[in-house]
Amino acid sequence: MEGGAATPDPISGGGRVAQGRISVKTMHATVRTRYGPPEVLRPDELPRPEAGAGEILVRIRHTSVNYGDLTARNFSGLTSDEFNMPAPLFYAARLGFGWSRPRNPLLGSEYGGIVEAVGPGVADLRIGDPVFGYRGQRMGAYAEYLVEKADGMVTRIPEGVTAADAAVLAYGGTTAIGLLAPLGSLSGGRVMIVGASGSIGMAALQILVADGARVTAVAGPRNQEVVRDLGAEVVLDYTRVRAMEAGAGEMEPYDLILDIRGRAGFRAASKILAPRGRYFPVSFKTPALLRALKTRGSSGQRVIVRLAPEDPRNLERLANLMATGKLRSAIGQSFDLDAAAQAHRAVEAGETHGHVVLHV
Repeated sequence: MEGGAATPDPISGGGRVAQGRISVKTMHATVRTRYGPPEVLRPDELPRPEAGAGEILVRIRHTSVNYGDLTARNFSGLTSDEFNMPAPLFYAARLGFGWSRPRNPLLGSEYGGIVEAVGPGVADLRIGDPVFGYRGQRMGAYAEYLVEKADGMVTRIPEGVTAADAAVLAYGGTTAIGLLAPLGSLSGGRVMIVGASGSIGMAALQILVADGARVTAVAGPRNQEVVRDLGAEVVLDYTRVRAMEAGAGEMEPYDLILDIRGRAGFRAASKILAPRGRYFPVSFKTPALLRALKTRGSSGQRVIVRLAPEDPRNLERLANLMATGKLRSAIGQSFDLDAAAQAHRAVEAGETHGHVVLHV
C-alpha cells in the first residue's frame, strides 16, 4: 500500500483505499482506436489515472449510451450535412475529437460512482462520497476510473438516488436545465417536445411538467409508455402521424415547440404555434440560426437557438430536482461495460427504450 491513511473500500467491502493513492496501477476499460461501427469497441486495460491538486479520482459504477457516444464513436462516418449543428461547429468538433482517428480512446460523457481518492486542496468531497458528473466532449467514462476537477461538473448523488439513475440523468438533465432556464416559467402553457424519449427530451419533459406546463410528447412506438409515465398529457407516435399537422386547427396552439433534433423546421411548426409562440430547435443548422436572428425581438412567433453551457450550477440544480423527485430516470436496458458494442448496436437499431445504462 502506498502512502496515506487507509480506509475500507466502501463499494466492495474488500481491500483498502489510500488517502492520496490506491495500489491498483491499471484499470479495465472499453476503448476504440479508430472510428467505425459498434465492433470497434473492445475491452482493454489502461493505466489508472491519479488525482492531482484540486482533483478527485472517481471509481465509476455506471455510465450510459447516449447520442453523443454514438456520434463520437463513428465521427469519421458523419458528414457536415448529417451533423445536427452548423458546419463550423462540425469542423471544430471533428478537430477536437481527432480528424482521422480518436484522440481519446474512451467514450462516456456521464457517470455515477464513488470518490476513491482526493488530491491536495480538495475540501468539499471525501473518499467514499457517492458522486455523479458530466464530461461533455472530454468523455472518458467507459472505464473503471476517471479524474475530475473537484470544482468541475461533478457533485454528490442525493440520498435515495442510485448511481445508475444519476449517471443516465447527468447529460440530458444539465442540458435541459441550461436550455430551459432562460425561457422563464411556462406554467399553464402548452408545450410540444419533438424527440421526447431521448436523454434531453425526457429531462425537459419532467422539468416542464414540474413547472406546470401541459406537455405533448412526440416519440416512437417503443417509448409511448415511457413518456406518458414521465408526465406527458398527450403522446404522439411519430411513425403514425405528422406531429406538426396532428390536431392543427382543432387543438389549442402551442406556446413552445422544443425540437430536440431540429428536424421539424419553423415553417411546419408555425402552423401549430400560438401567435407569440416560440420554436426552439435544440440541434440547429445555419437556416435556423438565421431565422432566430431575423425573429429576435419580434412580438410574433420566434425561433430560439442556444448552446447549453457546461455550468456546475446546473448539475447542482439537477441534483436538487432528483432529490425532490421532480426528475427521475427511465432506465430501460442495462449492459455490462464489456458489452458496450452490443449496447450501441441495440440503440442504433431502435431496439431499446428509455435510458440505456452500462455497468462498470
